[in-house]
Amino acid sequence: MGIATMGLQAKIILILGVALGLSLGGNFLLVRKAWMDAGRAEVQGELNDANAKLDAAEDTLALNTALGKQAQKDHSDLLAELAAIAERGQQTRTIIRNANRAAAPLPQNCGPGPVRMEGVNKALAEETIK
Repeated sequence: MGIATMGLQAKIILILGVALGLSLGGNFLLVRKAWMDAGRAEVQGELNDANAKLDAAEDTLALNTALGKQAQKDHSDLLAELAAIAERGQQTRTIIRNANRAAAPLPQNCGPGPVRMEGVNKALAEETIK
């Protein structure tokens, strides 16, 4: 049964059926493309977010690395300063110890409390006058 032997109604139905099939196929392709575009946009958004987080993590890593290097330098500097302070303290103790050994003993009238302080002040004044 060929197209030539079909009746007019059958030809119209066949043409409408083919048109309907083409229309459904085109609609399917358009919907599929829209879904793919939406999916692509979603994935691109996630990728952009991931890249932003990666950039932030890299910035944080660079900052932490710089802070770590500065902390090591500061630590070394602070230890050197602490050693210098300890050395000055040792020298000061030695100077004070030697000065106390060389100082004359306090007068006998130096008693407890205010009397003692008056005696210390008098002894210091005599030392300053010399």
